[in-house]
Amino acid sequence: MFLPSKSLRRKLDALSENIASFVLIKTTIHDNDNVHRRIDPVNHLKPNGDISSAAYSDPSMSTDLERLTTIEKTMKGYVGFGLVSLPVAFLKEECSQEVRHRPLFCNRAHSLVVGKKKNRIKQLIKQMGNRNILVKPSPK
Repeated sequence: MFLPSKSLRRKLDALSENIASFVLIKTTIHDNDNVHRRIDPVNHLKPNGDISSAAYSDPSMSTDLERLTTIEKTMKGYVGFGLVSLPVAFLKEECSQEVRHRPLFCNRAHSLVVGKKKNRIKQLIKQMGNRNILVKPSPK
């Protein structure tokens, strides 16, 4: 039987702790939560600088759950992108969307806003996003 040395056991324990911190445990999303949506300056920004409703058209729109991340973490690697905050209660009640926590290995805050987004819904979400801009996108 193989018995690891004390040094190896310490390394294995540290590795286990690191792995455990990345376990993809889903959390409950509450009505008082907010989600952050990145705004791509190439595809989601109009020539006049306004955010297009196309930023909110994906039936499984990718977002980050605000309480599980920071603005800095959400924006890391997305130079020039904008960021808006959307209230979960608004998305559920006024836009008939589901908000689901779907963590990724590299992003435990990852969540989806799921539902068909007809023009009226996209416009509602766009108006809310325009009222809650956290980082203004930079035109390319």
